[in-house]
Amino acid sequence: YYTGALGEVAAAIEDGLKVEGYLAWSALDNDEHRSIRPTCGLIAVDWETFERTARPSAGWLGSPASYTHR
Repeated sequence: YYTGALGEVAAAIEDGLKVEGYLAWSALDNDEHRSIRPTCGLIAVDWETFERTARPSAGWLGSPASYTHR
């Protein structure tokens, strides 16, 4: 998801739009998303144990590889 979203941000910058930031919608899976698949959080939540697990997208988004414009 984030690869595509940030690709669109990069395209907007290339088109001349001034983009000052990007906000990932949700760090954690939200409780109301229990019945929605796929979930959208950067961190998965096990709703029985409340254990949290970072998804690969969280690591990617925080890495230099995710930045196309610096």
